[in-house]
Amino acid sequence: MRVLVTRPKEDSARTASLLAAHGHHALLAPIFAIMPIKAELPADADAVIAASANGIRMADGAALRRLMGVPLFAVGAATAAAARAAGFTQVVAGAGDSRDLARLLIDELPQGALILHLAGRPRRDESIAALAGRFTLHQVDTYETIAARSLPAEIAHALQAGSIDAVLHFSPRAAQVFGDLTQEAGLLESAQALLHVFISDQAVDPRFTNRRVAARPSLESVVAAL
Repeated sequence: MRVLVTRPKEDSARTASLLAAHGHHALLAPIFAIMPIKAELPADADAVIAASANGIRMADGAALRRLMGVPLFAVGAATAAAARAAGFTQVVAGAGDSRDLARLLIDELPQGALILHLAGRPRRDESIAALAGRFTLHQVDTYETIAARSLPAEIAHALQAGSIDAVLHFSPRAAQVFGDLTQEAGLLESAQALLHVFISDQAVDPRFTNRRVAARPSLESVVAAL
């Protein structure tokens, strides 16, 4: 299948590689850009958590090195790999969902522990924010995800030419922005004809009824659903 991947370029290479391994062709056309935020990190913490690999990639490297000996809890395998690549030696990977990550922290850390959350704007991780009553939670934004103001030309051309079969959506915001941009471009009907694969029920955009939902919130499950 010809599959549209709208993820930021920092996240698209692994997606394209996995699609190719399953015999699909990926069209990489980001509708988001990742921009670093200059943020001061604390000198110490009992644990570090990251719900996105970008939270680690965009953090100040020198400040991050001071925390390399601290356990890092990652939302899933890709974020865990980014943590190890950055130099963290005690990395615990969750199942791919922020709710699973929150439960993991409750199981593994004592009440009152000081947790540094490498976060991004805008935040949608209510499960992590809810931990503030149990732990001392220090959330630091290290990056911002900025949505495109109009549909990228390569997506518009591909929709008009009928050269896309499916689209992958990895967050509620990604699905909403894609729907809004195609609607503004007068191409929503063409987009609705495609197969839409969502990472979770929470990510589903009701405008797209020809859809499948991944069994687990992970890249591998999204491709399996495709």
